[in-house]
Amino acid sequence: MTAMNSSDNLAQEPEQQARRRRILFAALQPFMKRDALYQALWEWEEQHAQQPTASLHRFIAALCSAPPLTARRNDVNRNLVMVMQPGDAALGPDPMHEMLAHRRRVNGTPQPGGSSPVAERSPANVVLETIVAGLNGRLARHGPQVYPSYTGYVLENLSMLRLPLSAEVAVASLIRNADNRLVGSYAPESMQALLHMMYVGACEYYGPVKTDEMLAAAVSDAERLPQALLFPPRMLL
Repeated sequence: MTAMNSSDNLAQEPEQQARRRRILFAALQPFMKRDALYQALWEWEEQHAQQPTASLHRFIAALCSAPPLTARRNDVNRNLVMVMQPGDAALGPDPMHEMLAHRRRVNGTPQPGGSSPVAERSPANVVLETIVAGLNGRLARHGPQVYPSYTGYVLENLSMLRLPLSAEVAVASLIRNADNRLVGSYAPESMQALLHMMYVGACEYYGPVKTDEMLAAAVSDAERLPQALLFPPRMLL
């Protein structure tokens, strides 16, 4: 299964991106207020995260060209050099959890009476839903005449995953496209087994070459999610 085996470079990519976030946070945190700091981190994440580590210098130089960092340009650059020393001794944990929490506070609407907001959905569930929907949607468009046979194969074999009944019902609804959201929690091994079963069924009805192509595209969809930073999609392959 070509698409089901990720390369070492792809496996390392989320770690490299997390390290860049840690560097940025450590370099900028002493000089920026919290809201501005997280805004800068999100700008990096959404526009520059795929660039090499060397681009951190250009990004910080751009930040230092405007207030509030203009007057502290030299201090910021010295701090950047210090936190980029080998060993990561000057770095704290990945700030992504705090970035997501800050974005929810900024974008969220408080509920009446100060009630708690709805709990954040599991990143793993969102990633799996996206891959399943992306793969199945492509399969349905490519070969609608055999798509019912493919989904029938998956549904008939769901019991082999040995999921709790409520989880099996939720997964079946996802496969049928009756509900695009999973409820509950699932072990990564169960998620991997589900995708493997879908892959085998798709190879049977669509052939391995086309299945590899469409699975790779579905995984690419999931890799663009914010949740993929917390649960890399290739963990399921």
